[in-house]
Amino acid sequence: MTSRADVSGKAALVTGAAAGIGREVAAELVRRGARVVGVDRDAEPLEALRTELDDAPGRFLPYELDLRDVGAYAALLGFVERELGGLDILANVAGITRWKQWHEVTLDDWEQIIEVNARAVLFLTQQAVPLLAKDGGGAVISIASIAGKGFRRTSSVAYAGSKAAVIAMSRVLSSALAPMNIRVNCLCPGPVETGFLAEGMRNFSDRSGDSADIEHEQWLAQVPLRRAAEPIDIADLVCFLAADTGRCITGQAWNVDGGMVFD
Repeated sequence: MTSRADVSGKAALVTGAAAGIGREVAAELVRRGARVVGVDRDAEPLEALRTELDDAPGRFLPYELDLRDVGAYAALLGFVERELGGLDILANVAGITRWKQWHEVTLDDWEQIIEVNARAVLFLTQQAVPLLAKDGGGAVISIASIAGKGFRRTSSVAYAGSKAAVIAMSRVLSSALAPMNIRVNCLCPGPVETGFLAEGMRNFSDRSGDSADIEHEQWLAQVPLRRAAEPIDIADLVCFLAADTGRCITGQAWNVDGGMVFD
């Protein structure tokens, strides 16, 4: 771990908590003493994570939900309030993509990607604001991507569009929610060693005829630090921004990409 930002005792809601970055964000918050409701549409890995975190300083509560069901958000936040007593941290991590070239993207691809990656961020944040403001404010941290800043080798134009929306919404919300002492930031990862990246390398391999390992090497050759991030690198920064260490930071889109983009 690269930082020890103190989130002990804080109440957090993390989406996409069953796998990848979302799983690590939820787990690291619990390891540091936070109480976390982890949301995903896949119940089994959530239960496995709860078992794994049984002896951690914090507490993990799984909640099965498909984030495309906006009408179910009120029940989710009611559960958070009952079980955690309030909310200090909202981490919008859930995300999906389709590994397709621009002319292959279908209307169904577009709608599903936008629904999970962008629409859920707006409407879950919107409904969580009263709970975040209730005890004097908190932090909203959403996962965007360098794809949302125009990185060319992205999974799809729809994914890039959804992540650009997260960046823009985070900036607008940071101003709108500042009077309530709610800080809003987003993170823009480059390649992160998850199943998401592995799927992409297999996809590029199918297109090029090169092995997935070669595709992975070529991808990392674009990174000045010559390595992909690990999920803990993202989780560390989430904790930093959620804790008092981030008390004066809002409206920012943080790159976690080994130096691939500058803006």
